[in-house]
Amino acid sequence: GVPNFREILSEYYRSLSPLADDILAGFALALGRPETFFDDKCDRASSVIRLIRYPAQTAAPAEGQLRAGAHTDYGTVTILRGDDVAGATQVMLPSGDWIDVRPPPGGFVCNIGDAMSDWTGGRWRSTLHRVANPPPGAEQSDRISIVFFHQPNHDAVVGGLGDSQGVGVTYAEHYLGKL
Repeated sequence: GVPNFREILSEYYRSLSPLADDILAGFALALGRPETFFDDKCDRASSVIRLIRYPAQTAAPAEGQLRAGAHTDYGTVTILRGDDVAGATQVMLPSGDWIDVRPPPGGFVCNIGDAMSDWTGGRWRSTLHRVANPPPGAEQSDRISIVFFHQPNHDAVVGGLGDSQGVGVTYAEHYLGKL
């Protein structure tokens, strides 16, 4: 195994939590709210980190098979650090077309999640995304993604921003409804 793996991953998690807080402060300002709007709704965040390995494909995938099917994430914002290799994350455009998302060197890809979409009454939509297969003829290699799913406090009420009042349920109710 990797020496000090738990400590390294824990430190990474602790560094992404304030980054997510900064993103939420920017969201609040963009929504015409005080920069601190989300602070008391996320001070006991139930965020999760996942390490995902997509192995190199040694055989052609079945017709219609993807590395990960189309989905949206449950929380407020997802912060992804992934390899820039063939067969990466794709997002759906309003036209219905899928485009590859290329992570910037040393940077992150961020998605808006369902909770933020609900919080804004649908004004901001969660990012429908998937993980595609490498195109035929592309170099085959493993793809590693480190994904930080920011999730608010379980008792935070999700709703009340945007053009409508949103769903007005707690994040726990929202999350359990998704499961």
